[in-house]
Amino acid sequence: MGRAICSLRVVSVAKHGNLSVRKATTSSELRAASYVRAYSFGTYPSDRSEYARRSHIQLTADGAWEQMESQLEKEGLVFFPMIAVNETFNDAENLIAQGVHVNIPTESGMEYVLGTLDVTVGVKLPAEELVGTHPKESVMAARERAYLSNICVLSSARRQGIAQSLIESACLEAYDLGVRHMYVHVVDENSAAIRLYEDKCGFKIEKAEHAAMARALNRPRRLILHKML
Repeated sequence: MGRAICSLRVVSVAKHGNLSVRKATTSSELRAASYVRAYSFGTYPSDRSEYARRSHIQLTADGAWEQMESQLEKEGLVFFPMIAVNETFNDAENLIAQGVHVNIPTESGMEYVLGTLDVTVGVKLPAEELVGTHPKESVMAARERAYLSNICVLSSARRQGIAQSLIESACLEAYDLGVRHMYVHVVDENSAAIRLYEDKCGFKIEKAEHAAMARALNRPRRLILHKML
């Protein structure tokens, strides 16, 4: 069976020139990815001071940075973050002024991380009960099954195809490692994300989390989507 994934590594993105998608491997790349994640997923009360907000972003980003470096070094775990970067970004100065360090120093100047995601190869994600079912054999699943997680794009860089480019490039990298079944979790009320996964990236809903389980864990009900690579 041929690959059902896009092989593009560099894509043209409106308003952001040429977007490059690659694995994050250096400490500065992981740091910038962590700040994108902390800023994208963080929620901050309107009455919180600017100092408290910046401190919270820094603490969250540092924790994510440390976790990613630990996962990359963990023996037996196949894990890699992907980043979408550009040499220009209109909102970079504003974000850095807020303490959101999305910049990566380079020999020729600077790059900026606009989006990121993680890929974990294995039977299941740590502490995750909503698990994929393909392939059936556990030995094969350990090397042929993978999960996308922590998918995020900076708010000022959305609606430019960046998330799709990240997902397609992640699928390609995973395929090269022997993965044949990619999974992703999504809240069942997140219709925009479901459209992205299904309509743009070729995923299909495999199963839904039991409502009772979601209530017990005090979180929204989720779906798990599958794509054969």
